[in-house]
Amino acid sequence: MNTEVEKQIPLILYRLDTTAQVLEEVKQVLERQTENLSSLLVLQEKHNNLQSRFNEKVTELESLKNECQKNSTFRERFFTGLYVAVFLFGIIQSGILWWVNTTTDNISKLETKIEMIEKKK
Repeated sequence: MNTEVEKQIPLILYRLDTTAQVLEEVKQVLERQTENLSSLLVLQEKHNNLQSRFNEKVTELESLKNECQKNSTFRERFFTGLYVAVFLFGIIQSGILWWVNTTTDNISKLETKIEMIEKKK
């Protein structure tokens, strides 16, 4: 029986050596996977940070857009009011000029009539 075991020793040693090599390779693969997982976790954290910053910038951009729209609305209202004021000023000015011209014409006619009356005397 010892001879059979002795005959099997080289085979057992070979299998142990092969198993040790396979286990070493498995260990290296697991170490690489651990490194990859660590890198992946770091990348995921960076992605989450970038996503958060992106969302903040989108919110800030929407806020600025709303403010710009409010300013545009105010500007439009201001210029509309200005155009109405200029239009009303033009109408009032036209009315005043018409009144001045009419009054001037009436005064001229009155002076002419006065002169005619004075000449008749």
